[in-house]
Amino acid sequence: MKFGLLWHSFSSGNLGVGALSISNMLLIDEAARKCGITPEFLIIGSSGPCDYPPSTERFKYEFIEFNEQNLLKNPHGLYRAIASCDAIFDIGEGDSFSDIYGAKRLIKLLVSKGMALGARVPLILSPQTIGPFKSGWGTKASAWVMKKSTLVFARDHQSFDVLKQLGIVNRDEVIDVAFHLPFERQVRERQPDRLAIGISVSGLLHHRGHEGRGQQVR
Repeated sequence: MKFGLLWHSFSSGNLGVGALSISNMLLIDEAARKCGITPEFLIIGSSGPCDYPPSTERFKYEFIEFNEQNLLKNPHGLYRAIASCDAIFDIGEGDSFSDIYGAKRLIKLLVSKGMALGARVPLILSPQTIGPFKSGWGTKASAWVMKKSTLVFARDHQSFDVLKQLGIVNRDEVIDVAFHLPFERQVRERQPDRLAIGISVSGLLHHRGHEGRGQQVR
């Protein structure tokens, strides 16, 4: 079976998107193999070719770029690629399914979801942050897409509350897929008189909003 990984990326400068992508790919791969299915993947994202590609020994995959240029030049090609999948798993780059980043970005995400629904491919919104939706049109269009989706997964309480408020019944709340990210535990010798502290800097907050435009962030 061929599974589309919509809005996944292995070249995004936001390495969190890469962590979500490899984790979700691994979860789907494990579930498929338990059912006796050999999966193939079509990665559909906004970034270019894979900078940190998944293992080709385990995964069979190809990549297609979904951006404004391809949408204008070759919409039928994008549609055919999405329609070729047996199911689409859309992770929304983690937290992009919202209108706080601007109308253009939300419209692009809605168009991609609409292509899957139009092709009658089961659309599953993988665990992600959903909302907030501030505009009337964005709220209505997003709610319509989610109601037509097969399943919608929220990865936090606030997103799940948004689903309840919008009347999305095909919903569930689960933990972030990044918790399934494989890793090798590093053993370091601790200094008894020193405290180890880790700092994670949000690039979004550091640049005062998406792409430095100073838009509202969570």
